[in-house]
Amino acid sequence: MVNKQPKPVILQQNSATATINNLVNTCQKLPDDILLKVLSIATSELKQLQKNKV
Repeated sequence: MVNKQPKPVILQQNSATATINNLVNTCQKLPDDILLKVLSIATSELKQLQKNKV
């Protein structure tokens, strides 16, 4: 039996990985003070999402 994984799942994973890689590359080019602000906002947003999920 051949193991067939749906192609859309693989494409979504590749797209997500590419997006993360682009974000990492962009963040590495930012000055430290701006990067810290971005991380602070992102952390705050993630905490808010977790609160809303519960």
